[in-house]
Amino acid sequence: MQSHRAKILLLSSQRYIPREIADKTGCEARKVRNAIKAFNQYGLKTLNRGKAPGAEPKFSKEQKAQILMIAATEPKKLKLHFTTWSLQKLQRYLIQQEIVNSISIETIRCLLKQAGMKLRKSKRFQYSNDPLFAKKNSGSTR
Repeated sequence: MQSHRAKILLLSSQRYIPREIADKTGCEARKVRNAIKAFNQYGLKTLNRGKAPGAEPKFSKEQKAQILMIAATEPKKLKLHFTTWSLQKLQRYLIQQEIVNSISIETIRCLLKQAGMKLRKSKRFQYSNDPLFAKKNSGSTR
């Protein structure tokens, strides 16, 4: 907080030592020393702290575009054996195809949401590669 730093600097100008300033302001002595050091180095600019820059983006614009393009493509067109994407399947595919080194399911969900996309759930009956599938599901009881 700016007010803490201002109090720290005011008490420092009154010749209090960092431990005493820490007791008076309720801060840690390390924070007091850092505030005084920053003031000595940069002056009053230290009272106007800007917003933290945040984390570096993990994926390039090209990677994001590729992820969204794949999510919009039917898995069958990519010669995969399923008809709809799940977040887990999309994650596995992106890593196997070396589009990304790693990606969390939550990151995929956020990317899709930002683009206004959703993974579609299958509305049709899923077919199996099992040659006995029809016989097993023909409605006859045992």
